Amino acid sequence: MPNTLAAVIWMYFRRKAELGAFDLFSDIDSRIAHLDRIGKTTWLLCLANLLIGVANLLGGRTISIINLLCAALLSYGLGRIHGKKESLESERLLHE
Repeated sequence: MPNTLAAVIWMYFRRKAELGAFDLFSDIDSRIAHLDRIGKTTWLLCLANLLIGVANLLGGRTISIINLLCAALLSYGLGRIHGKKESLESERLLHE
């Protein structure tokens, strides 16, 4: 009998190429919600890397540069996500 707690479900979606591009998040509200989820996860990773980098820097370890670099790259990604989300929100206001 399989353990139901350890079960992993994968779903694959396909569409014929001649029907056009496949877009799982087709409406603006679902795109904004998707970007919110990505942004929250990215923000947590950025904060964790920043805290670890500062703690290592104060401890005198040179590995802190890697964490601080990761935090900088993640914050850049957060800015891109925020910009995309703002453009979708303004697009939603135009269509209402």
